[in-house]
Amino acid sequence: MEPRSFKASYSLTTWIITVIVIAIIYIPAIALIIPSIQTGSLQLDQLREVAVAIVLLLFVPAIGLFAPIKFSVDSLGVTVCRIGPNVVIPADSIVEVRRVCLRCVWRTCGVGGLFGSWGWFRGAPLGSFRGYMTRKSNCVALIRKGKPPVVVTPIDPDTFVDAVKTAFHLNRVS
Repeated sequence: MEPRSFKASYSLTTWIITVIVIAIIYIPAIALIIPSIQTGSLQLDQLREVAVAIVLLLFVPAIGLFAPIKFSVDSLGVTVCRIGPNVVIPADSIVEVRRVCLRCVWRTCGVGGLFGSWGWFRGAPLGSFRGYMTRKSNCVALIRKGKPPVVVTPIDPDTFVDAVKTAFHLNRVS
């Protein structure tokens, strides 16, 4: 089977939050570095400030490594494609796929807002689930046997659902 790719669709809210967080982190970090550059030499206090600034400057790209970029469907399963390590949800673990409208979602462990939301969440109607989401709409739940569901947000959720059903022969009459 030829793999099918579906871009992750970033919402305006996600972009706004990301820009604001980057500004909140980068402006103070740069403000810590500039005095050290201007003096040309580093005292111990300035060295600590520069070290803190470098950690702050590396924080955003490190988080960005795990942001979903696209979702791929092939015979092996559904792959959450990221700059960092990809996540594969094996085909044989997926028993159902459907659009879902999430309500009252709580992040139990993960990132929320910066480049989207991913990690562990809890909310209606799924209970505990793993999410790789870039917006609040377009949510698709991959229901797995013996494991919590996985929620993804492809740009075209209906076509994604059809592709998963076709690839893994879900909801077919024998």
